[in-house]
Amino acid sequence: MHAKPTLRLKLVKLTLGLMLVLLALTGCFIVAVSQSLPSRTDSLVKHNDLLQRAVEAIQAQTETDERLAAPTAGDPTMEIDGLIISETLTKIGVDFYELFYQRWVAPPAASGYEVRIEELPAPGFGTLVVVKVNETTVFQRVLQPRYDQLEASAELAVALTQRHVNDQQRLTQQLYEEDQQGTGIY
Repeated sequence: MHAKPTLRLKLVKLTLGLMLVLLALTGCFIVAVSQSLPSRTDSLVKHNDLLQRAVEAIQAQTETDERLAAPTAGDPTMEIDGLIISETLTKIGVDFYELFYQRWVAPPAASGYEVRIEELPAPGFGTLVVVKVNETTVFQRVLQPRYDQLEASAELAVALTQRHVNDQQRLTQQLYEEDQQGTGIY
């Protein structure tokens, strides 16, 4: 997952853009004034140099902030891992979510995932419950308003979801192992 730029980084970029516009306008003003008033040219050039140094300092700070804002594994400021989100609408869906949540144990060392429980009511048939991990459907079933069926379905959904999260974590680790990384030479 890619992290979005922080608010501070956006503000710095906006400030940098405004400073560049101001610098361009100041440069045009200096050219116009220097042609009409040669005695004031030296002080205006000094102010332009100060403004140029300020813009360069802001650019350097922006580059530093961008490097620091690069996503890192396990950094809690970048994203919230392991959320279980309920998008249920009926009592059957809410009961399923509660049973799922009671049985859920996050796999150790797993990160970068969210579990979403969605419900689509199907009048006359019960309700369709869908469990997704990062937009990938891992469980889908039509449920009737019977508590024993809800318990069995929740246990199955938890097992399938944990297996999917573990498989994704294992795959991610394998992709970044030393033997999978090339030298860049063909």
